[in-house]
Amino acid sequence: MIEKGLLLKDFSTWKIGGKLSYYLLAKKKEDILEGLRFCLEKKLALLLIGNGSNVLFDEDFKGLMIRIDKKFELSSIEDNLLAVSAGQMLSRAVKLMNVRTWSSMDPLSTIPGNVGGSLVNNAGAFGLEISDFVHSVEGFDFFGIYKKIEKKDIDFKYRYCSLRGNFLITQVNFFNFEKIYSDVNFRTTRKSTQPLNYPSAGCIFKNPKGDSAGRLIDLSDCKKMSVGGAEVSEVHANFIINKQGASSQEIKDLIKVVQLKVKKHSGFDLTRELQYSSEISVMINN
Repeated sequence: MIEKGLLLKDFSTWKIGGKLSYYLLAKKKEDILEGLRFCLEKKLALLLIGNGSNVLFDEDFKGLMIRIDKKFELSSIEDNLLAVSAGQMLSRAVKLMNVRTWSSMDPLSTIPGNVGGSLVNNAGAFGLEISDFVHSVEGFDFFGIYKKIEKKDIDFKYRYCSLRGNFLITQVNFFNFEKIYSDVNFRTTRKSTQPLNYPSAGCIFKNPKGDSAGRLIDLSDCKKMSVGGAEVSEVHANFIINKQGASSQEIKDLIKVVQLKVKKHSGFDLTRELQYSSEISVMINN
């Protein structure tokens, strides 16, 4: 059912955002088709959103936002694969794999996103990426055609997936992978190295090849630098926290200041890992 009159901040880990015109929580395939038809009829932009942990909402969104329910109906698959709804939290997918003694995804349990959102960003942690474990992906193209896409037909790169912006993922199928880690508590590590006491959206910038964005930001003396209610975290310099009622524009302004300071200090051009909602919304055409 399509809802009206909701607020974007309620879908953001940053707790930032204005009015949302229309919202659909898809629980079955028919819901997706309903949403696509609605966008066509109303000539609305479509915004596909995961857990809201790697996106900055503009103040308002005058279109339809679709999220996949964590219990979205799944297609049947081979016994040696694990099918997970794109709306399920990635940490839960890791637990499901652990039940099968498939424990090698443990490092990814620290990522505060759902499976679909993590996949379209090829999210990673501790040297691993979600694409390392993907067998295939299922969902809809924007013509309403349901497809299963094998991993070999998807282009994965560092924090990039070729399905972003042109495919609505409903299901991800994972395969077994040799256990790599056994004695590292990744959640404890995350708690000690990330600013979990304030709303944030995870890492803002991609790591330059051979270096760390957080290290470069720290060396540029950006920690605790602020614009309005937005502040560069003193715990992890590649995080910007919503310290006190920050707006979208304040976040954007602070990002620009950090980029300029790093460029001046070290010569690196930091590229955003974070996405702006205005950049990832799409128009649906016949």
